Amino acid sequence: MESLLQEVTFVGRAKFKHRIDHYYLEVVNMDNELQRSSFTSSNLDYTSSSVGFTGWRKYFIAYSTVIFIIIACACILIMLQYNWAHWNHKLAAKIALLLSGLFPPIYLWFEFNWLWKNAPNDERPPLEVIKHSQEIARDLWIAFVGLITLLYFSD
Repeated sequence: MESLLQEVTFVGRAKFKHRIDHYYLEVVNMDNELQRSSFTSSNLDYTSSSVGFTGWRKYFIAYSTVIFIIIACACILIMLQYNWAHWNHKLAAKIALLLSGLFPPIYLWFEFNWLWKNAPNDERPPLEVIKHSQEIARDLWIAFVGLITLLYFSD
């Protein structure tokens, strides 16, 4: 019985080691593919003054970010307070959901099509940086709208 248990343990360890080696090779291959790709975070110098908007565009983005954070906090507060959310047949909740659903994509469109495209070449960040920042903003926006929607439909 002990020899059978030792054999099963040995086979189990061998299979486990094989799986670990397999996963390690997959991770190494993925890492190599990322290093060969044209856009990785390692080839962007975020500390350089050339990355990001300059002049009034930088301040516009900073102030609009603060305004969006205030609107987001207000939307969450409205949804969490039962009396506020259900005021006048959920009118405040509907407005909060509408604000959180429409303003961020409109702003992202405005930022790319008006701020980035109309900026002089020496005053605008590379296209990869703008795409990366907008992808992050989009993902955060989708999560936020999901949270607000969940709070809207939960009674």
